[in-house]
Amino acid sequence: MSDGERSAVAEALRRAGTRPIVDETVAEVNLVGEPLPRPFSAYHPGTITVGGASKVYWGGLRIGWLRVPGALMDRLVDARTTVDLGAPVLEQLALLELLRTQPGLSADRREGLVAARDAVAQALRRRIPEAEFGMPRGGLSLWVRLPDLSATEVALAAEAEGLLLASGPRFAVTDGLDHWLRLPYVLPVPELVEAVERLRRAIDRVRADRASRPRRTTTRPRTRPARPLVA
Repeated sequence: MSDGERSAVAEALRRAGTRPIVDETVAEVNLVGEPLPRPFSAYHPGTITVGGASKVYWGGLRIGWLRVPGALMDRLVDARTTVDLGAPVLEQLALLELLRTQPGLSADRREGLVAARDAVAQALRRRIPEAEFGMPRGGLSLWVRLPDLSATEVALAAEAEGLLLASGPRFAVTDGLDHWLRLPYVLPVPELVEAVERLRRAIDRVRADRASRPRRTTTRPRTRPARPLVA
């Protein structure tokens, strides 16, 4: 969201008396190098912001954090101790060093992600031209819309091809987004190109299955005689 959109949403949340919980774990995966908007908490001081290291640095560095209003800190710390005893010390020290020496996305990692994103986009245009998508300016995934297919059916067919994908309904608050698939671009380029090939086969499998189903026939309802008017 832009700064203007964040401000408008924050104002609506204030009017509704709702505390926002904002996941910004991928906010710093900025692939175009443009200045980022201000954090959502700049517009709503009651915001709880979720952050993490695995998206920016390395998927195996499973360290996350919360930025919370001071009044909530003790309550959240107390709640945390009932769940576990804390994050591993070694990983915390590694992250501390990274934050000191290399804050944000490195140039090498940005270059690799851009190349992977572009490779997926080119493969989609070549092998699945009916797919609709926009080029993401950040993040680790490309969202693909299949206008005439259920993404849930395609994801199930893709599993039979050895390809695991998440369909849109997994990310929807209520039923919806069933024409959308999430395609991460975090693997080496050859594997991503192969993934698109398998997705093509999965789509063809779903289309063939639909074509083989018997079509439902509709019968025209009988016309009833008009009810006589009583004068």
